[in-house]
Amino acid sequence: MKKLIKFSLFTITMFSFLFAQIGVKLYRDSKFTGGFSNFEVGSHSNLSQDNDKVSSIKVEKGYQVIIYSDGNFKGRSQIITFDQENLDTFDFNDKISSIKVQTHDIKNDPIVYVYYDGNYKGRYNFFGLGDFGSIWPNDRISSIKVKFGYQFTAFEHGNFEGKSITFTNDLSDLADFNWGDNISSLKIVMDPRYKALNEALTAKQTAETNAAEALAAKQTAETNAAEALAAKQTAETNAAKAVADGRVAVAEAEKKIAKAVADGRVAVAEAEKKIAKAVAERKAAEAAVVDAEKKIDKAISDKRKAEANCNSN
Repeated sequence: MKKLIKFSLFTITMFSFLFAQIGVKLYRDSKFTGGFSNFEVGSHSNLSQDNDKVSSIKVEKGYQVIIYSDGNFKGRSQIITFDQENLDTFDFNDKISSIKVQTHDIKNDPIVYVYYDGNYKGRYNFFGLGDFGSIWPNDRISSIKVKFGYQFTAFEHGNFEGKSITFTNDLSDLADFNWGDNISSLKIVMDPRYKALNEALTAKQTAETNAAEALAAKQTAETNAAEALAAKQTAETNAAKAVADGRVAVAEAEKKIAKAVADGRVAVAEAEKKIAKAVAERKAAEAAVVDAEKKIDKAISDKRKAEANCNSN
């Protein structure tokens, strides 16, 4: 019973390992080198041996990860939806203490990149759709890149307070607008002018994805049908061969039976001949015995007659 329980626990453990949803890999060194750890979908409040030792991250397809500077999902955070080969570029190298691994949400894909220096240089950070009342870097942004079809509103102070300004295009030097090193919060939304276009593009991409999936399903169905047809033809061939082999076997068996019957009849005829001969020989022997007995009786009679003649003389 104990062995059965151990085997069951081992089996459950192995299945859990095989089917675990690995969402991210955290590497000790930049460019995905050094030791690494896999993390499944879920909340990981304490990274244990990986605490403050992560320098690059690989995000598996279909997932995203929220990284936190402190344990228990506290401190500065960042949503990452794609591989990051050097966390130092946005000041998170060896500064991750907890993470949340989730399924990917397209709204978290980077739309706005903010840079320490002008002309999109130096350390940077990135943001998806949403409101960001507290950002990093704070009062250190000198240039901004924004994805086509979106707009961002920059605020002078945190929590969307103070002066604000809205842009829909890249800005290589915020000092030109007297906003250099002067942004503390952001709001990022879809540009109303391109919202319909973006929705149409999204619908087009969704339709193309659905069409590709339908085509793949059709090809899979055709492949399965072809395999089923091939299996049917193989089965029919095997069945036909089995029938032919069976007919040959039956014919061979019938030949053997016919030969056995013929051989039996010959053997019976031979036996009957031998029996008839034996019967005839027995009758001849019996006749010879009778004849011999007659000769003996005659000899005895002749002897007695001879003895009688002798006595009378």
